Amino acid sequence: MIKRERIAIYARVSTKDKDQTPETQLHALRKYVQGRAWQIVAEYVDEASATNMRDRTAWRHMMAHVR
Repeated sequence: MIKRERIAIYARVSTKDKDQTPETQLHALRKYVQGRAWQIVAEYVDEASATNMRDRTAWRHMMAHVR
């Protein structure tokens, strides 16, 4: 039996540009993962500015789960 890689994916959209959507990023990430036969075990999404790490709660949760 081949062990599949377990993957978490992360998307961030800016709070300044309301035309952005995480789904656009997630779709591309899911397609990339599927093409490699990996398994997505979690998805994390933040709506935060690029300069403010304090607002990236999903990023912090993902990093804690990875550890």
